[in-house]
Amino acid sequence: MMKKKVSVPKLKMTLLENSRSFLVEALSKALLAEADVYQWKFAVLNMCQAIEISLKERLHREHHAFLWDNIDNGTITVTPKKAIARLSKLCGVTFSKEDLATIEKIKTWRNQIVHNEFSLNINEVKPAFSILFGFLRTFHETILAEKLSDHIPVELWKEALDIDEYVSELYDRATQQAKDEGVDFSENISCLHCGYFSCVLKDDVCYCYVCGSEEELIECDSCHHHFPESQVETIWHSEEGTDYEESTCQRCQIMIEYDDMYADYMHDWIAGK
Repeated sequence: MMKKKVSVPKLKMTLLENSRSFLVEALSKALLAEADVYQWKFAVLNMCQAIEISLKERLHREHHAFLWDNIDNGTITVTPKKAIARLSKLCGVTFSKEDLATIEKIKTWRNQIVHNEFSLNINEVKPAFSILFGFLRTFHETILAEKLSDHIPVELWKEALDIDEYVSELYDRATQQAKDEGVDFSENISCLHCGYFSCVLKDDVCYCYVCGSEEELIECDSCHHHFPESQVETIWHSEEGTDYEESTCQRCQIMIEYDDMYADYMHDWIAGK
């Protein structure tokens, strides 16, 4: 007697559908985190994944080959940083300095959660989640031409916005505190911990008015602005018997890497012609 073949269901999603599904998980975990702080780990992780796939969706719309790290060998997809580089250089998509800082934080937060020991400070993680959520909403509306709220369960979306309102109020209070203390908030920079542009020089340290974190300031040798220590990479060089160190901020690192990536892409593209 022949065995009857069992039909195995297949799960198939477009990039856009995949991104939305990660967002639903992210928002659901964020709401659960109000009672169980450990859910923040999954909320942030899923939000990072939703953003990464959304970036790839825009690349795919331009050309399916742009999804791959090596366009001649479609095995590994691009990182968020390389996706931004291609979107900027090849697709004409413009990103603000806040957007670039957010993309850099995706790697930092995700690597910390997945590859390291980590601790959660709710004063930091809530604003961080809100920053990611805000970037994703804006990217979908302005670049992918869709309203995310049309694809998320109504009640889930409404409750998620309450988190946004909480963080918005937190930021407004931080701004008012800085104003009351006579601090110039026009020269603020991005906070690695919460993601908001709410860090200022205070008592010779970089102080965040939203989450309260403090860090030593270091000057970037490329742009000569001062940044928190966690946002500057220091590399030792040795030339002709002389050792010296060079410090570069994240923004300068990103722009240098973008230029290098673009050069590599054009080299590969020309070689493949």
